[in-house]
Amino acid sequence: MRFPTKEENMMMKTIEPYLDNHCKLKDNAPDEIKELAEKLRESLADAVCY
Repeated sequence: MRFPTKEENMMMKTIEPYLDNHCKLKDNAPDEIKELAEKLRESLADAVCY
């Protein structure tokens, strides 16, 4: 597993206010935040060890 990149950390900080207590996006999150969250998920997918 690798550490998140600087760009991934910045994306997470941008998304963080729109996360609930279970780290799921809130319903009122703007579309641009939803797209950013999907981009972050895809970026981190290669960091997972299977």
